[in-house]
Amino acid sequence: MWCDRRTYEALVVELAEQRTKREAAEKQLGLTQQTLEWLRVQVNTLQYERASLLARVTGAPVMVPTLRHDDSSPISPPVGQPKVPTDQFFNQLASLFEDPGDDLASKSGITHDETGAVVYAP
Repeated sequence: MWCDRRTYEALVVELAEQRTKREAAEKQLGLTQQTLEWLRVQVNTLQYERASLLARVTGAPVMVPTLRHDDSSPISPPVGQPKVPTDQFFNQLASLFEDPGDDLASKSGITHDETGAVVYAP
């Protein structure tokens, strides 16, 4: 297929413009991915610090919500606890709703008043 010289030169200029736009978009994508990774690390660090402080105050393990990559475990182990295999996902969720027991509750300063309402130590 043949085309005239002006059409050819216009296509070459347009190709150069598109390549420039693509390179700029690839550079911006790299910067955006780096920024998101930095933000992910910062949020996770703050969540772990918060959970660590809560675990110290309550004496009970605290689940830590984290931002993760697509290929990683959907839940992280509680702070101060060993890592749990990913196949125990539902076991971890179930442990959130278990009664800690009277001994752990009293050690944590959790009691009941006369009406049966839970009272947390200040």
